[in-house]
Amino acid sequence: MRTLKIIHEDFENQIDILRHASRGIVVKDNKILLIYVGIKGNYMIPGGGKEGVESIRETCIRELREETGTLVSPKDFFLDVEEYLQNSCFIHHCFICNIEEDHLPLHLTKEEIKAKCEPRWVDLNEALRIFEGYSDYKNKDIEIYGLYKREYLTLKEYLRYSGIMDTHNFLRSYNPINDQEKADLKYMLYMYDKLGDELFSRTSLATHFSASCWITNKDHTKVLLNYHNIYKNWGWLGGHNDNDKDFLNVALKEAMEESGLSDIKVLAEDPISIEILPVTYHYKNGKFVSSHTHMNVTYLLEADEKEELRIKPDENSGLKWVLLEDVVKVVKEEAMLPIYMKLNDALKRIG
Repeated sequence: MRTLKIIHEDFENQIDILRHASRGIVVKDNKILLIYVGIKGNYMIPGGGKEGVESIRETCIRELREETGTLVSPKDFFLDVEEYLQNSCFIHHCFICNIEEDHLPLHLTKEEIKAKCEPRWVDLNEALRIFEGYSDYKNKDIEIYGLYKREYLTLKEYLRYSGIMDTHNFLRSYNPINDQEKADLKYMLYMYDKLGDELFSRTSLATHFSASCWITNKDHTKVLLNYHNIYKNWGWLGGHNDNDKDFLNVALKEAMEESGLSDIKVLAEDPISIEILPVTYHYKNGKFVSSHTHMNVTYLLEADEKEELRIKPDENSGLKWVLLEDVVKVVKEEAMLPIYMKLNDALKRIG
């Protein structure tokens, strides 16, 4: 079970109100059960606030029964979403649910009736497309912006958790920020359409997937660099997928293995960068490796710079925390500097 944190711009850095809610993911025939709010024309994942002494599972069952006319049995408690706004924290406990009985009468509140709420089955890909457009609402409807951002992150985590999201859709859902990423994303999609899941293995000699991480300290003033044995240079941490299709899991695994860090926080569940990286020929563990490319996906992580660091001798020979502004002074691999500057910019945007 993962925890995602959404900190809205109006959060006052104090919590006077704490509320728990439960939400249910119900999927049938590649369609997801959502609530359509007719008065505003938006969608939302069904669920609502915990009442009295009921458990969060009981809340999920009751809310879906009332809002959708569907009796469910919560199967997997897969996600907590902590949402911070103004002086409040709302914790959304998210369950994957099985249908026990449907087409039951609705029991809507007066507010829900007034808002013209009704249950609708929506194609999973269409739901993802709807919610991923949350940024379009930032300047015109801040309520929908926050709602859709939460639902998008929840649905993405459900797809990751359940394994439904295939690699093509994962890549297609990425929003490139510049010409380099647009070109590299096009290349990745082209290669995946040609070679498929073979790209997760190093047996795909010409090109294969990898995952990297940009690890920052808690006040986001430094990043952790390692001295790479092959490249003879300071740079990020990361490595091959080696048949693991969960890019974030690979990034976390490589971060722990190559640094010795154990307490690592995910700052953004979605990648912050993609790139095609040329790898020149070299020797690894006494074996010659021909030149090839890495189709790389990068994540933003956070760790405590006070935690003890430990090198991985077959990968690196040094580890150190470097101020953001000093990255350009430490890294001597010029081709990587635009990428590292892009990652620093992403870190500054997240705050």
